Amino acid sequence: MKRPSFAILLIALIITGLWVYTNRNRPTVLETRSMQFSSPINEQAVNLNTMAYSTNSGSAAAAGVVAQLAAATAVPSAPDAAVVAQVAPASVGQALAGQITTVGFQRKVIGRAALELVVEDAAAVVKEINQLMDVVGGYVANTNLVHNTYNGVETLQGTLSLRVPAEKLNDTLAKLEKMGIEARSQSLSREDVTDQYTDIDAQLRNLEATENELRELLAEVRKKPNARPDDILVVHRNMTDIRGQIDQLQGRKNMLNNLVGLSSIDVTLTPQVLTKPAPTPTPVPEESWQPMTVVRDASHNLVSTLQGLADVTIWLVVYFVPVLAIICILVALIYFGGRTVLAHWQRRSLNANASN
Repeated sequence: MKRPSFAILLIALIITGLWVYTNRNRPTVLETRSMQFSSPINEQAVNLNTMAYSTNSGSAAAAGVVAQLAAATAVPSAPDAAVVAQVAPASVGQALAGQITTVGFQRKVIGRAALELVVEDAAAVVKEINQLMDVVGGYVANTNLVHNTYNGVETLQGTLSLRVPAEKLNDTLAKLEKMGIEARSQSLSREDVTDQYTDIDAQLRNLEATENELRELLAEVRKKPNARPDDILVVHRNMTDIRGQIDQLQGRKNMLNNLVGLSSIDVTLTPQVLTKPAPTPTPVPEESWQPMTVVRDASHNLVSTLQGLADVTIWLVVYFVPVLAIICILVALIYFGGRTVLAHWQRRSLNANASN
């Protein structure tokens, strides 16, 4: 029997090397089965990790719980795959799709306007404004009116803050302008808050989806016979945090809806009398020198001075002199009476000493 030649062995070796090189990246049958078995688990884990990232702005605690679930589901085992299928249903994918896909709705715009009116009767204009609010479906949010007096005329001036439906803002401004004599100033601005509204709406959707997942997880934990109270409390605590943030975002959303639905108008009422220039005082002409007028004034002053001196003399004679005389008499009586009593006591003292 002939031995194979060296050339045949070399050719066989080359063919074997080419086959190994060609199939080096192809998975074996065992690897293929392992990949098919772990694919659903890894897919659910990626979904949960994505959900934990998207809820970062809503609740860090809830994101941590979901991340822990994702880490637990990353182990390629058949029982864990069943748990992941129960914990992460199709609603997680729907929530993520709701975050990426733009929801179709109208643009959200907040309208603000300011108007200064020159009016003849501010009180009558205020009544007309209240009647206009009833017609357009708005209301007067704030009133600040002050009564003043200008050049002897009582005036009423101030500001009113109005809230009117957004679709009737322009018509209301036109009707307000007709109530005054003239509009001294007017401004109108519109703020687009669509991006804020969209962001809040997306956060609400994600938080509500997370809350639903935690609610289902809580139900699953309660059904387990070996469930611990600590596990239930952790899930319940995170659900409470999620609900609080949902309520906070819902409040912001309601505030934006109120600002968008009702535009604000600040109306300033200025009385017409305040816009008129103040009257210029008439200059008084200077009088020329009049000697007779000076003589008459000097005579009047002389008579007034003499009358004053006469009044003083009468007061001295009639009032001060009698009063002064009475005072002098009383002082003299007290003085001499005191001296007499003192001399009497001194004599008695001398007599008593002499007798001893």
